[in-house]
Amino acid sequence: VVGQNIARQTYLAADDYPTLRALGVSRAQLFWLSLVRSGMVVVAGIVLAVPIAYLLSAFTPIGLARRAEISPGFSFDALILLGGAGALMLLLSARAGVSALRAARSRGSGELDAGERASVVAESLARAGVSPSAVSGVRLAFEPGHGRTAVPVRSTMIGSIVALAALVTALVFGFSLNHLARTPVLAGWNWDLAIGNPHSGDVRAQYDRILRADPDVAAFSATTMGGGPIASHDIIVAGIEPVVGSILPPFLQGRMPSAPNEIAFGGIELRRLRKKVGDTITNPRLRASLHIVRHRS
Repeated sequence: VVGQNIARQTYLAADDYPTLRALGVSRAQLFWLSLVRSGMVVVAGIVLAVPIAYLLSAFTPIGLARRAEISPGFSFDALILLGGAGALMLLLSARAGVSALRAARSRGSGELDAGERASVVAESLARAGVSPSAVSGVRLAFEPGHGRTAVPVRSTMIGSIVALAALVTALVFGFSLNHLARTPVLAGWNWDLAIGNPHSGDVRAQYDRILRADPDVAAFSATTMGGGPIASHDIIVAGIEPVVGSILPPFLQGRMPSAPNEIAFGGIELRRLRKKVGDTITNPRLRASLHIVRHRS
């Protein structure tokens, strides 16, 4: 949008160029005149954008990421802020340079639009007998116009489409991620509470009696976690034993392992191992073969 505005202002200023040329101003001087004028706008905008971005950093990140942020507050990321400012300056300067060169070579803003054609869509609707008001509306939407009233229709439409697509993508991703975070069962977490952690040691003896006696506990399972090489890949392994009722992670295919030589894998692990349900893998460390009986989410 900024580039479009810079280009339009440059083209509007080109109306004065024939007079300046008659007074002896060269095309090179007209080019630098346009470029310097646009460059001042670009520099002023970037000088304001960097401190504003720094001030707004106090409000980021948002959502769940903000709760996990260990260093909230103002943050000056030189690579992002200064690097982004430099990249933006180069892009806008290049856009301004193209517009300045085109304006310097023209005889006025009218020449800049001399090659514009009527809208194909509007012409097609007119030939099809669509009402004049509808055709006029389409012309206003798709035709850039001429002279000082010209507007960058194509670039504006492309920019609007890209911006709308980015907005919709961000909203869909954000709502989907929020729904996933609020619905743990979608990620395979179909229980309400986990006691202990992989580094806390065995807590079953401490909590087994308490959980059995609690009338609010409908079911619970005991788990243990470990890891080791399986088929030349380091795989994290979890052992699950239902104690009261049956709480097991959801599975997509196959059955629950019931024998010492049976194992279930997640989708990522299966892809790493290049295996599927029903295959057998050999574990030299255990000197045993494991039969894949289930594919969990």
